[in-house]
Amino acid sequence: MRNFIFIILLISVVCALTAVTDTAQVSKNTDEAQTQYQLGLSYYTGIDMPQNYSEAFRLFKLAADQGYTEAQVSLAKCYRNGEGTEPNGPEALKLFKAAAEKKNPEAQFNLGIMHYAGENVKVNYEEGVKWFKLAANQGYVEAMENLGFCYYEGSGVKVDVQESYYWLKLAATLAPTEKLDEYTKAMEIKRAELSETQIAAIDTRVNDWIQAHNK
Repeated sequence: MRNFIFIILLISVVCALTAVTDTAQVSKNTDEAQTQYQLGLSYYTGIDMPQNYSEAFRLFKLAADQGYTEAQVSLAKCYRNGEGTEPNGPEALKLFKAAAEKKNPEAQFNLGIMHYAGENVKVNYEEGVKWFKLAANQGYVEAMENLGFCYYEGSGVKVDVQESYYWLKLAATLAPTEKLDEYTKAMEIKRAELSETQIAAIDTRVNDWIQAHNK
């Protein structure tokens, strides 16, 4: 009986040590992938070192192969644009999808673009809108702008001027300075088609969204 208890305790200790080792290995791998990604980003942008797309691509791939989401997005862009490698649309699509399914908003936006425009996949406005919505709900401003136009034109969704104004107003509210005029002009065109009551209700929705996401 004592031997049996001893064996059970020994197995428990081994399992616990294995779990600790596995956790430490995951943390080490994550740190390594993050370092590779950040270095790749420096080569890609030319910040702090000479710009070198080939080296950026190599480092992005090392990190992406470990499942590092941001590296998957950057690697997808390299494949899409032919930066540091030959253009490879299907590979870009696969990587954007992998990162989008991990809820990365930039990947969701780009995956939406590829479906909407028919890049290496059959044109599918509904699928494009689906990914735009997921990115927009995470605060990705360009996805908000695209949704605004989709609702106005009825591409992938039913025409809805109020919903169009809502997303464009939200995009204009959150827009970076260099895009503010563009988003504001688009929003004002839609605003002219709505009543003051409709505008007030939508403005309340915009304020509610901002408050909810600033918590």
